[in-house]
Amino acid sequence: NNDILPNSTVYVSLNTALSEGGTILTVGRKDSTVIFPEDKSVSRKHLSIRLVTNRSFGKNNESKAVPDQAQTPEEIEACENSEDGIVVVLKDTSRFGTFLITEK
Repeated sequence: NNDILPNSTVYVSLNTALSEGGTILTVGRKDSTVIFPEDKSVSRKHLSIRLVTNRSFGKNNESKAVPDQAQTPEEIEACENSEDGIVVVLKDTSRFGTFLITEK
């Protein structure tokens, strides 16, 4: 059983999960990396999580995990303020919004 229950922690390996465009994973009721098929509060394509950077990664980079290039002013500013120049971007593509709960 691969169902992810509410309040579960999802671990993602960047070397295996990162795809073109810096996408780490997508969440939704259909056609996503993490699927909640029965939860009507989750949109078919609810959100995506990406890595973006303002730095250049050469072709000799040994890791398959290469972030996408920062494109929006907000992404560029976030990368400039980041210690390593890489930030996580959550893109909400849901109909009614997404709530993010963080722990300190």
